[in-house]
Amino acid sequence: MRLQEQISQTRDVLEVNVYPRLSTRDLMSLSGSCRLFNELTLRTRKSSELMKRVICGEETRAESILESAPYLSLSRISKDRQTTDPSGQLITGLTPFQAALCAGDVEMCQMMEPYIDQLKNGREVRQIQFREIFPQGLEESVRSQKLAASAFDFRPIVNAITSATDLDVKAVLEKRDNGSVLCETLDIFRKAFKQCVTDELVYNPYYLLRVFEIYDEQSDIWGGDKRHLFWRNVIGFVERFMPVCYAQAFARGIYYIVEEDVALARSLNLRFGGESLYPLNFDFPIGLGFDYALGLTDGALLQPQFAPLATDGLQVELLTKFISSKNTRLGELLTGSPAILSYRWSYTPYQ
Repeated sequence: MRLQEQISQTRDVLEVNVYPRLSTRDLMSLSGSCRLFNELTLRTRKSSELMKRVICGEETRAESILESAPYLSLSRISKDRQTTDPSGQLITGLTPFQAALCAGDVEMCQMMEPYIDQLKNGREVRQIQFREIFPQGLEESVRSQKLAASAFDFRPIVNAITSATDLDVKAVLEKRDNGSVLCETLDIFRKAFKQCVTDELVYNPYYLLRVFEIYDEQSDIWGGDKRHLFWRNVIGFVERFMPVCYAQAFARGIYYIVEEDVALARSLNLRFGGESLYPLNFDFPIGLGFDYALGLTDGALLQPQFAPLATDGLQVELLTKFISSKNTRLGELLTGSPAILSYRWSYTPYQ
């Protein structure tokens, strides 16, 4: 065996089995010992940097890394080097390409595709990694997501809002826990939903679609304050768990993306107003899910006093088109051609 091949094999063994287990201090110490360790240390740091750019939706910065190191898109980040995305979700044991898949970040995946396919066996490895995330296929994954969204029981919080007194509703809107059933039920909902999405590898947008449908259904039943409460405390809370690519689409205005074919802007600054959606505050009940929610039509913060009336299904229709477009383009990443998939969403209103 030639020396160069031996060095290459040694590098691969170190990178997969040794380097992921080393602390930053150990890496820095080794990097000064020889050229091989220096190269591996730089590669490990670049890999972590790429993952950060991918989960933060920074497509341009991610591409600048891939231009000199395309192989990093398929390099798995060790479970010992886990990271957290801006919504608070733990990312571990994935490659940057897989992290983009799990977030539904089609644009990031499409950017990576030519860099991956130029690698030796790159296309085959890309398809293998795709199937690791969707082992039963994309269509079956979508079907399972719809079932999961249907199974999550929003009924208790809907019923609690419906039967709540004006004083109890006012207390929630003012962020006061007055010991009411409404406050207790809202707290239970938040904990249950957070646990539900934390346990899922792939982001499920059908929870979001469902709460918009419930909002339209209940808007004519509830008075203004109850509508505002569901808008900001339920819809807004579900929105807190969106991956960055979804948050960027909301900031841009999903209406413009779906109906006017406006490109996704890689920014979390709102189209109108300029405020940024992130960082979320995880220590205090403020911001998205506590003070406001995001609509699909204008790319602006909708404060609770401006929660819309029933929208005749417009927001549901926009979100359905947006999700379906993402799913179709994800299918194309695997097949290389337009995927023929069924994404009809069946919703049963609460009685």
